[in-house]
Amino acid sequence: MSSFKIVPEIHVMDTLREFLDTFSVGKGDILLTDRCLYDPYLADKNLECTVIIQDDFGPGEPNSDKVKAIYETAKKTSFKRVVGIGGGTVIDIAKLLCLGDLTRMLDMFQGKIPVRKQHELLILPTTCGTGSEITNISIVAFNDLNIKLGLAQNALYADHAVLVPELLQGLPYRVFLLSSIDAMIHGMESYLSPKANTFTRFFSVDAIRTILKGYMRLAEKGEGEKTALLKEFLIASCYAGIAFSNAGCGTVHAMSYPLSGEYHLPHGEANHECLIEVFKYYYAKNPSGDLADLMALIASILGCEQKDAIEALEKLLDSLIQRRPLASFGMTEEKAAEFAESVEKTQQRLLANSYVPMNVPDMAEIYKKLL
Repeated sequence: MSSFKIVPEIHVMDTLREFLDTFSVGKGDILLTDRCLYDPYLADKNLECTVIIQDDFGPGEPNSDKVKAIYETAKKTSFKRVVGIGGGTVIDIAKLLCLGDLTRMLDMFQGKIPVRKQHELLILPTTCGTGSEITNISIVAFNDLNIKLGLAQNALYADHAVLVPELLQGLPYRVFLLSSIDAMIHGMESYLSPKANTFTRFFSVDAIRTILKGYMRLAEKGEGEKTALLKEFLIASCYAGIAFSNAGCGTVHAMSYPLSGEYHLPHGEANHECLIEVFKYYYAKNPSGDLADLMALIASILGCEQKDAIEALEKLLDSLIQRRPLASFGMTEEKAAEFAESVEKTQQRLLANSYVPMNVPDMAEIYKKLL
């Protein structure tokens, strides 16, 4: 039996002003965002809601200390809705604020206590990568454990996902690339997931095709093409989010988490580091079946032979943004084994979707190839 659902109501609006007016954002709302977004887009809007700037609580992606501090600030006011305007960090935290009590957050992530939604959630993504506006997943690094954990619960679905291309205009080119690579990987991994079906693959294929064609334009014409791609990449990211929220991601994401936790790599960059070597491993173990179909799709877009699809993809991505050796972050062969063990212990939710089975030696060898 296969299943498919889209929970948030999806809106596409040209401007932030249109959103604020349509949803009457004001008293009774908490608006969570980034400083770099508040100053140019929100400071002059005379909003009557409670505004929380997430990066005032520390840099980087969500960690347990930051989330708890923001929760303590939020609970000082009475609110009915949470409005998250930002990238993955803002969205992951906004989802958790909707749950109300976060005093036992680790127990929540470890499945020891139930998860219940208490507030309405509106999400406006400002990158074209996470797809989190459409998913029921929040990722947090737990400082004491030095690992990232994911919480996947229906209570984390947004009530409204609002796509506003205007909010991506100031996105730095490197962030634009790494976030959209993340979206492409969502499409690729969800396509191969054992939970994939006709409906999820429809969205996976469209996301992959849109992003790869956009990359070809960027490779040919340069960074100046970014602005013309914002709306279609934002929609492609949402499509990929729909696909992986139903089918799930796999080993690339699983192996990326220790890199982000230990070396503080942005999520998209950590996934970019792992993508090619994981797919080379897949191809070496089982080049037929669903992987053959995916490679045929990529080959048709990139104009190469199916057997050369991974190498062509690698070449295209490297022409846009180079991967860095993991040794440059401090990775060693000993660390590679430790990371692989950590992935096996903490990321079974993702490893269950691996195209081929992965064990600790397999993953350690992949990490070593990235040194």
